[in-house]
Amino acid sequence: MNESDYRELCKIVAKVIKIDSDAVSLDSSIVDDLGGDSLHRVEIIMELEAHFDISIPDDFTNSYTTVEHLAKFIQDNK
Repeated sequence: MNESDYRELCKIVAKVIKIDSDAVSLDSSIVDDLGGDSLHRVEIIMELEAHFDISIPDDFTNSYTTVEHLAKFIQDNK
């Protein structure tokens, strides 16, 4: 994933969870580290689909746990 896309990913995660984007890193757990919940996880997916113009399947939506998982999916499917 290029730096620009990574920054956008961090901004989206931070915006949805309502935290500072500086708190978001690749190894951040959406729930354990960033304080997100299941609703945040779904909202993040919706924002990423719109921003990156990709479709993210439900099985991934229910299984991802870290920002790195999101970055890898976007990289592989963009």
